[in-house]
Amino acid sequence: MVPNESTTQMSQEVVKENLNEVSDKEVYSGNSKGNESFDDLTQNKQDYQKNSLNYDELEKRAYRGEFIELQSGDSYDMNMDGIKEQIEFNFIQNNMNYIEDCEIRIGSITATVPIANPTGQVYISCLTNYQSSLQILIDEYGPSNDDMTTILYFTNNSLIEIGKVGGLVGNLRSLGNGLFQSYERANTLQTWYHPRKFYILQATEFSTVDYPQIVYMPKELYAVGTNVKLLYDLPLLSSQYTSETTHTIKKGSLATIIASDDENWIYIKDSNSFNSGWVRIKDLDVIINGEEHYGQEVFDGLLIAD
Repeated sequence: MVPNESTTQMSQEVVKENLNEVSDKEVYSGNSKGNESFDDLTQNKQDYQKNSLNYDELEKRAYRGEFIELQSGDSYDMNMDGIKEQIEFNFIQNNMNYIEDCEIRIGSITATVPIANPTGQVYISCLTNYQSSLQILIDEYGPSNDDMTTILYFTNNSLIEIGKVGGLVGNLRSLGNGLFQSYERANTLQTWYHPRKFYILQATEFSTVDYPQIVYMPKELYAVGTNVKLLYDLPLLSSQYTSETTHTIKKGSLATIIASDDENWIYIKDSNSFNSGWVRIKDLDVIINGEEHYGQEVFDGLLIAD
């Protein structure tokens, strides 16, 4: 049977629909490792996108804060000087098992940064309000499967690593006005993760350093949702600003850690009643009546990954 024009058009639409079923998160997450069919579909989508959009349009999208995946050899105007710089990169295994050196060259400028368990994916985007240059973002799984993104800043004919934020590029979210949200590993009580807001601060004549910096917004109250069993009697405080005890959860009771600021406090609810309150923490310890106790000695059910 010879396909007519309508069946050909329908087939093209089905192909496009199937490609679009690959979500942005899947494309950006690097979860295609070892999955050839997924790699093929992802590559097909990238080829389709690049064939459908010229590089000028992709560059405009990057300056608007979208994350555009790079192929080594692509050329973009990285600092709005009207000249497109060729961007080349490759990963080089060094003498550490899970560390590879990512060598990035923009024109005649080269930077080499260590990357822990790289996904092999590199992106460009504009992460600042000034929109005067594009940044390089490198995905990595991290040393303990703690996904991270390394950010390099291109300015004044130099390429500088300004730091790492939690999560792969696909997990980063633009909140507008140069504010972004990453997904960070917490520092307190157990292994858990929470969103974190950041922006890039430009260097000025009044700065203490002469290169841009990643600046995190003050921590907030983050959802935790961990069910635990009490191994101690645990007095609950009525607020973060008082030592007044409102209720004590008895040893052996079940409770839920509702939230934490990942610094000094958790908010916990007794599962057997409507009583809830605040408990002070410090790193991996719980403070009870002024004394520090290791968290796992107070709560059964905490997750400690490594």
